[in-house]
Amino acid sequence: DRYNLDDYYFKYKDYETFFPRNVSKDEINIRESRIEVREKMLSIHKKIYKNIKELGIDCHWRKDNITSLIRPCQYNKGKVDWIGVRYGKQEWEIKTLNKGAIDGELGFQKHACIQYAIAANGFEINLFHSVPHDAVDRGVMHKRLMDKVYRKKIEDELRKLRGHGFYWDIDGEQFSIDNDDISTFYDYYISNDCEGKFSSLCKFFEPDDIEIKDKKSICDVVIKYVELLIPLYNLVSFRLNDYRL
Repeated sequence: DRYNLDDYYFKYKDYETFFPRNVSKDEINIRESRIEVREKMLSIHKKIYKNIKELGIDCHWRKDNITSLIRPCQYNKGKVDWIGVRYGKQEWEIKTLNKGAIDGELGFQKHACIQYAIAANGFEINLFHSVPHDAVDRGVMHKRLMDKVYRKKIEDELRKLRGHGFYWDIDGEQFSIDNDDISTFYDYYISNDCEGKFSSLCKFFEPDDIEIKDKKSICDVVIKYVELLIPLYNLVSFRLNDYRL
């Protein structure tokens, strides 16, 4: 409540939906609040999706899975503390890579993606690389960082992100793209990332940031940063089409 969000797309009530006191609730009022936030997120998605698809990434092919889950369940550990829209590998890539898997529907969430999300403390655009368990692209990242040619390409893309406030986060251990020496990213990543940990490259916005004031500005800023992130995304995820060339 220290922010004045009366003229903003996302109101106090939207952020309040994800306050600790609400994340595990499943009463009708909190369900309605989550639905309202999801509809706002989907409205952004509909406005920008043509631009996103042109970059070679897609949302989930199932309409109900375009956003993250909005009800507490075993998959989100009984808490809805954020709602996001994910873009990643195309449907045919996911289905090809998951051939023979017992539960192909969960495949999309196991792959690296670029997403925008809202949580209790603000709005975020990130390259979400690895879930804690069975992340498809975790091994890809480690293997490519071990390769000096790929490592240089990854470091070059990270340098292009300087000045935008990005940081890589691995379960609370952070690497600042703006302030840390990019040549030390390899040591940071290899020493921190492993099975059981979340790993993502994040750009965070305070609730009253002018760049997320209205729907148009949010759409513009999401497209801007997805375009910046897409070359790195294609380097650190396994694509069946060679988008890295």
